[in-house]
Amino acid sequence: MMSNSALVNHTNISPNSNNPRNQPIRKITIHHVAGVVSAETIGAIFAPVSRQASSNYGIGNDGRIGMYVEEKNRSWCSSSAANDHQAITIEVSNSATGGDWPVSDKAYAALLDLCTDICKRNNIPKMVYDGTPNGSLTHHQMFAPTGCPGIYLLSRFQKICDEVNKRLNAVPDPVAPVTMYRVRKTWQDSQSQIGAYTLLNSAKKQADDYKASGYKVFDGDGVMIYDPLATPPVDPDPELEILRAENAELRELIKAEAGRANQAEERAKEAEANYTKVSGIHNKMVEAIKTLVEQI
Repeated sequence: MMSNSALVNHTNISPNSNNPRNQPIRKITIHHVAGVVSAETIGAIFAPVSRQASSNYGIGNDGRIGMYVEEKNRSWCSSSAANDHQAITIEVSNSATGGDWPVSDKAYAALLDLCTDICKRNNIPKMVYDGTPNGSLTHHQMFAPTGCPGIYLLSRFQKICDEVNKRLNAVPDPVAPVTMYRVRKTWQDSQSQIGAYTLLNSAKKQADDYKASGYKVFDGDGVMIYDPLATPPVDPDPELEILRAENAELRELIKAEAGRANQAEERAKEAEANYTKVSGIHNKMVEAIKTLVEQI
C-alpha cells in the first residue's frame, strides 16, 4: 500500500486529481512555482476546481513541505498523463522571480530530503536523469513548451540525482552533458534572455512567439542556431533536379555532336584542298602532253 511522506508540514488536498493512479510510482518530476511562495500558498493555488491543476507535494521558500495530492493518486501537473500516473510531482518555490529562477538553500535541502524519502518508500533504486522522459527524474519541458523548472533547478538535475543516490547508496551514473538552448536577442545581451530549454523545439516555439522583437535561439557555446525571421532553405524539387540533370546531359551530348561536326567540316575542307591540288597537277600534265603532241 502506498504511503505519504512523513516530512509534510502542511496538508491541503486538491480536488484536481485522478484517484487512484493507474501505474506504479517510478519517477519524480520537479517543477518550480515561478514565484516566491509558502507551502500554504501552493496549496491554496491548487484548491479550486477551476484551477484544473495540482501537484503531489510543494516546497515553500522557507523549506516547509506541503501535500496536495496523496501519493496513491495522480496529480495534474506536467502536461502528460502518462508521466504523472508514474511520477510524484513536486512544486518548488523560487527565492526570486525572473532570471535563472533561483531556489533558496532551505527549499533545495528540503527537495533533496523529499526525493530521498520518495525513492526509499517506493523502491526506486536510483534516480536517473538522461534528459529524456525515460529517466526516473523528469521535468515539465519534456512534455510542453514552458520555462519550468527554471534554469537554476534544471542545471542541478544531475547534482540532485548524485546526492540522492549517495543517500540511497546507489552507484552514480556518468554525468551526461546537458545542452541549454537560450532565447535572446543576441548572445552578448544576456539581459534580454526570456527562456532557457533543454528541448530545442521548446526554445524555437518561444522564439517564434517573440520573433517580432528580434529573439533568436542560441546553443551553450553562443552559436545562433535558429532565427525565426530568416528565410528557411527551400527543399529541392526532385522533379526539377531530374530535369536539370537531363538538361546537363543533353548539353554535353550537343557539345560532343558539335565537336564531331567541326571535325567533319575540317576533314571536308582538307579533302577539298587536296582535290584542288590534284586537279591542278592533272591540268598541267594535260597541257604538257598537248605540247609534246604538237611538236611531233
